[in-house]
Amino acid sequence: MRSAGDAPGQARATEAGVLAPGRLADIAVLDRDPFAVDPRELHGIRCVRTYVGGVLVHAADPGPL
Repeated sequence: MRSAGDAPGQARATEAGVLAPGRLADIAVLDRDPFAVDPRELHGIRCVRTYVGGVLVHAADPGPL
């Protein structure tokens, strides 16, 4: 996973890198915790939402999360 450590390298440390109000967010929301499932089940994890720059760009289900 990548997070706050990448923002300074991209010269975006003041606008990205952490999930906080007023910051840009690139994040994938998964239906299960990949660290909590059996490794043989990782292939079954689904991405239910994807946000790029804080904007929803993918939703597997239009209902609330």
